[in-house]
Amino acid sequence: MAEAKQSDAMWAGVLSWAVPGVGHWYLGDRARAWVFFVTITVTYAIGLYIGGFKSTVNLQTNTAWFFGQIFAGGPTVLSLILGALPNAQASYSKTLDLATIYTGVAGLLNIFVIFDALNRATWRGSKNGESK
Repeated sequence: MAEAKQSDAMWAGVLSWAVPGVGHWYLGDRARAWVFFVTITVTYAIGLYIGGFKSTVNLQTNTAWFFGQIFAGGPTVLSLILGALPNAQASYSKTLDLATIYTGVAGLLNIFVIFDALNRATWRGSKNGESK
């Protein structure tokens, strides 16, 4: 039983990192999964819309924020791929700062989602925090 909880927790954490909310979906908490997915994905997408793929998610120019963005998982990996395309537009306006903050905050929020999924997977099936 303990091995199953550890496996569920591992998968819930990895899935929550890959796509925000999917770890909760895996655990059967569909409503919470949708809330997390929509909130984090829309926040991230607004940042990308404001700043573009090439400039917003960039390890060389936004190193500190990139470490926040990487916790958004799949959206960040997809942004890096799309930003590397030859026709990706760069943005150097003042809105780039806002775009970077939006995507960084989305990644930092996903840290809480990952920990929540890990916690729910670990304590699932227990009553009042007492493990069975």
